[in-house]
Amino acid sequence: MAVLQVGTGDSPATIPFYEACGFRRHHLVKNFFTDHYDHPIYEGGV
Repeated sequence: MAVLQVGTGDSPATIPFYEACGFRRHHLVKNFFTDHYDHPIYEGGV
């Protein structure tokens, strides 16, 4: 069996897309983006 792992933010815009493509949630890495990116992250203008 092949496995493809995708990392994405927990967004109402992205999660349904990946689930519709057959992906399943496996685990959550709390604060991943804020801990690993040195620049502001905006989503939906916020």
